[in-house]
Amino acid sequence: MLFVLNKEKLCAYFVSVLTVVILFCATITIKDKSENTVSTSSNVSLSNSTDTNNSTNSTNS
Repeated sequence: MLFVLNKEKLCAYFVSVLTVVILFCATITIKDKSENTVSTSSNVSLSNSTDTNNSTNSTNS
């Protein structure tokens, strides 16, 4: 089998392989960071959750 090594095709191949490797590394990094994040909600305010805790504590007393 005869292999013809064209410089342009070889460079394009290395660029595409490098792009795939970088994307996999970025995905792994994002996945690792997402395990350390805290889920929050914009619908719940701090004062409402404090009032709920106070009313729960007063009923337990």
